[in-house]
Amino acid sequence: MTRLLFLNQQITIRVGRYFVKDLSIPVNVMYDRAILAEFSIQDQYDLHVAE
Repeated sequence: MTRLLFLNQQITIRVGRYFVKDLSIPVNVMYDRAILAEFSIQDQYDLHVAE
């Protein structure tokens, strides 16, 4: 038996972007910087993309 549950919830998507300027930086550091950008807009519901 499959039961569907519909909740009246709003989903907000946040994205952190890191623009590659120096190719010598390791990918894991680039990823960490994108995550830090995402965290910088946490609790700011009017912003969805951070750089």
